[in-house]
Amino acid sequence: MTARLEALVVVAAALAAAIPAARAHDAHRRDTGTEVQSQRLSQVPIPSLEARLVDTSGKATGLSELLGERSFILSFSYLDCPEQCPVSDLVMHKLALDLGGSPAMPSLVTLTLDPENDSHDRLAAHHADFGSPANWHWATGRPAEVHGLLRRLGVETGAPLAEHDVMFFVGSLGSGKMTPITGLAMPETLVEIARQYEPTGDADTP
Repeated sequence: MTARLEALVVVAAALAAAIPAARAHDAHRRDTGTEVQSQRLSQVPIPSLEARLVDTSGKATGLSELLGERSFILSFSYLDCPEQCPVSDLVMHKLALDLGGSPAMPSLVTLTLDPENDSHDRLAAHHADFGSPANWHWATGRPAEVHGLLRRLGVETGAPLAEHDVMFFVGSLGSGKMTPITGLAMPETLVEIARQYEPTGDADTP
């Protein structure tokens, strides 16, 4: 077992303990309708996603191509991340297992925060070691391309890499909008938000 996977096992235990409390806290916030919840679910325009990326096979691609035509759930991670990334990776892993490979489900994409060190072959090895389902896509690219994209998305702010927030974007290219979520999010919450971005008549797709 790699050090990364050992860290994931530890975080999985912590995440399992944290989920009930987080769900209860989220339920309380929904009941009280606090400003924090309304801000958390606000929509923002999708910026330009132009960037030359590569997937875990080394195939040239772009973020728009990976996100696809339906709703998407986008996360951010890097392989040498000490704490935050294993949490978001576990959420994405559970989403990929729960949703399966149906084309009706949201696209699941993780973009590296560290393109200098996260080559496509390193990502592929991690993808395999982690047992990542094929419907969960990882991407990296030339540092200038990736960092430019991260800045346009508002993910890269100049803070030290190890201090980045856990963050998810849920949206659709068709709507031109996305919902940024900072911090731990339950997989079912992300799916519920993604369904709101589906075309009318598709939102009830199981």
